[in-house]
Amino acid sequence: MRGYSCCSYVRDGLLCFVAISIALAWFPSENDAVVGTRDGVECDQPDWKFHLVAYDPFIMHIQNFVTMSEREHLLDLGKSRLTQSVVRTNSNIIMPNARNSSTAFLPRVDPIVRCLMKRAAELQGYVPLDLVETPQMTYYVDGQQYKPHHDWLEEKDGKVTNRESTVFAILDADCSDCGTRFPYVEVDWSSQDEEWCKWFECQNSTLTTKPVPGSALFWRNTRLDGSGDWRTLHAGLPLSHGVKAGLNIWTHPNGM
Repeated sequence: MRGYSCCSYVRDGLLCFVAISIALAWFPSENDAVVGTRDGVECDQPDWKFHLVAYDPFIMHIQNFVTMSEREHLLDLGKSRLTQSVVRTNSNIIMPNARNSSTAFLPRVDPIVRCLMKRAAELQGYVPLDLVETPQMTYYVDGQQYKPHHDWLEEKDGKVTNRESTVFAILDADCSDCGTRFPYVEVDWSSQDEEWCKWFECQNSTLTTKPVPGSALFWRNTRLDGSGDWRTLHAGLPLSHGVKAGLNIWTHPNGM
């Protein structure tokens, strides 16, 4: 079974393909961003737009998730904190060849970091902030990658206890063919509007993003019964040149 992609779904026994671009709200452009106060924190309101990519597994592209000023701040905040990336598996910390990038968990008390956490919570129906993990900046240079992996972790009892959903935003990128690939989510872009090719590698038969600064991808890692969805396997493709900086914001079902 393969994931139904590019807004595909099954209804009445038929496979239907639709391509829907949803602007859930209209705000001024990034250069004229409105500043609002939430819990004493002033947050830019981006001109974000939503593009529904797949129903099952649920995947959505978000245009303008992070403003330019926020990207600059997060890069300045995170670069001095970068350390060798690690991978957690069954409660053990390892440093395999599968992930050779650098990462930094950003301080939750930083006002801009908190704004991004609130934005991710708002995206998911205003979930409590204690369900949102501390955001992680990830940084790739020439030759670095993160091989195929899941963001959810299945414990020994078969339960999945972490990272119910993922928001992965691009803070900076000047590389090519260095996006995120979902090998189990197939798509035929030839039947879709070429507008999609601004955000995805339309020459690929499996879903592969382009690293467009400011944009983000949201997906659900688990099924409704709480089990991990193996179709959300994804990889950060290797860089042959340039750099790529991203931001992971994960949400947990039962808090941190």
